[in-house]
Amino acid sequence: MALLRSLTERDRRLLGVGAYVAVVISIVLFVDVPLYSRGRQLEKTSAEERQRLASVMSLGRDYLSVKTDLDGIRTTAFSGSGASLSGLDAIVVKAGLKKKMASVKATTKPIADGVKAIKAEMSFERISLADLSGLIGALEADGHPIAVERILIKATYEDPAAFNATLIANTVERE
Repeated sequence: MALLRSLTERDRRLLGVGAYVAVVISIVLFVDVPLYSRGRQLEKTSAEERQRLASVMSLGRDYLSVKTDLDGIRTTAFSGSGASLSGLDAIVVKAGLKKKMASVKATTKPIADGVKAIKAEMSFERISLADLSGLIGALEADGHPIAVERILIKATYEDPAAFNATLIANTVERE
């Protein structure tokens, strides 16, 4: 205190202004700058979290959409005669080709809980290309999950307009 009394009024004011500036600079350096940098970091983190939340919400909507589609497919696949061999046979009967069907060979394998895949090889004798096209159209329009994997066509010697055809189709069935 004796040191302050020995200073002139001008030096005291200068020292007061210097102390005030030192306090302001200290507040800015030790309080404002860290708070500002933490605030910027928090804004950046919150923006990243908002993006992650939007991504999770989008994935949730996609999941619900796919689940709804899958439930619809399962409902269609397993309604009535379903898409099993009996369902394929019903489509062949609707197309009016039951008498031209020579054989049906089927293999099955489980693919999911309570669902098995069926690969059916259906052979037709003396069938026209129009009838074969109509059968494929009926299979696609049926609404059941049936995929035609391959069609093998061979000409017959008796009638050039008739063909022997083998159609390989994949479908599903409940166990």
